[in-house]
Amino acid sequence: MNRGRLLAIPATVLFLFGNGCLVTKSSYDMKAAEADSLRSALAELNREKTRLEEKNTEILKLEAACKEREADLAEQIKEMDRSLKRLAEGLSGSYAVDENRWSIREQFIENLIESEKAVERRIEELAARAQACEAELSSREPGTQKPQ
Repeated sequence: MNRGRLLAIPATVLFLFGNGCLVTKSSYDMKAAEADSLRSALAELNREKTRLEEKNTEILKLEAACKEREADLAEQIKEMDRSLKRLAEGLSGSYAVDENRWSIREQFIENLIESEKAVERRIEELAARAQACEAELSSREPGTQKPQ
């Protein structure tokens, strides 16, 4: 049996070499080249990841600035709405005052027109009386006067 054991060892060595359990130099070189390309791809991906993280940070800063600006603009809009409401209230009050002034003005103009008509009537009456007096005076003779 010793002889069988001695034959088993070289047979095992031949079997291992024959099945390719031992790595040849060309296979090693291929695996090393593949590992190098994977390392460089990993390094490129890490650089891309870093670049994207920086870009994401910038975008988050821009977003924060935009939200702050949005809040400022919203506050400005609220202030403008309040100002507009105050102006509208003032305008409606002013409109009521102006409307009252217009009605007073129209009433004053109507009163002036009525007074002017009354004065015209009075002038016509006085003119008619003056004509009547002139006619009476002219109908009297120059030497005769009525006793007073």
